[in-house]
Amino acid sequence: MSRETFTSLNESENESENENENENESLNERENESENVSTTTNEKVRMKSNSVLITGAHGGLGTVVSRIFSERGWLVHTPSQAELNVVSSESVREYFASSIVEVDAVVHLVGGIKTANDVSMYSDVEMQSMIDLNFVSTFNVVRASFEVMKRSGKGSIITIGAQPSIHPVAGKALYAATKAAVIALTMSVAEEGKPLSIRANCVVPSIIRTDANLSWAQGGEEAAWVTPEEIAETICFLADPSCATSGATIPMYGKIPF
Repeated sequence: MSRETFTSLNESENESENENENENESLNERENESENVSTTTNEKVRMKSNSVLITGAHGGLGTVVSRIFSERGWLVHTPSQAELNVVSSESVREYFASSIVEVDAVVHLVGGIKTANDVSMYSDVEMQSMIDLNFVSTFNVVRASFEVMKRSGKGSIITIGAQPSIHPVAGKALYAATKAAVIALTMSVAEEGKPLSIRANCVVPSIIRTDANLSWAQGGEEAAWVTPEEIAETICFLADPSCATSGATIPMYGKIPF
C-alpha cells in the first residue's frame, strides 16, 4: 500500500459512504482470496499425507500405534478382522485390491502365543494355529504389501517378532519358532526390496505392558516391561519416508534381561 493511499484511508472520515462501501468490498475480496489460498494449501497438505495400513489395530498395542500415527498426520487404515482376515490369502488379496491403491507403510501387528511345559505337549491343531497366526498372516500381508509398493517404487514394512525368537526359553517352543520365521521373512524381504526402495524391519519386544498382560502381572513385574508407547514410537520412526533403516531386527526388551 502506497503512502498516498495510507493518507487517504486515514482521512476517510471526510469521504462519502459509497467510498467506504467500496473499500469494504475491496477488503472482503482480499480476505476471500486469502481464504482460498489457505484452503488450497490445506488440500495440498492432505493430499501429501503419508498413509499406513495397520493390522491388529484394535488390540492393546494396535490402538496406541494407530493413535500415534493419526496424531502425526498420517492417513491410517485400520481394518477389522471382518474386513481383513490376515490368515486367509484370498481375504488379503481382496482387501488390497479393493482398498489399498498405494500405501507408504504397512505395520503387521497380528500374532499370538501358546505355551506348554514342553514341545511334546503341543497338539497338531495348536501347532497349525501358531503357524497360521504368526507366520502365515505375516507372509500374506507382506506379500500383498510388497506388490503394492513395487508399483509405487517405495514403502516401509514393519513386522513384530518376539524376544524368545532370539533368546529361546522353555515352554515357548512354537511361539519362538514361528516368530523366528517372521524375522527371517522380514530380513529376506529387506534384501529383495533394496533395489526398489522398499524397506523392511522387525521390532522384537519382550512382554508388552498392555491391559491384557497387566491382568496377570504379579509383584510389580510389569515395571520392567516395554510399553506400547515405546514400541509405537519406534514403529513410527521406521515407517517415516525419511528413515533409511532396513533389514534391522530391533530388540525392545524394556528392563527384562535375556
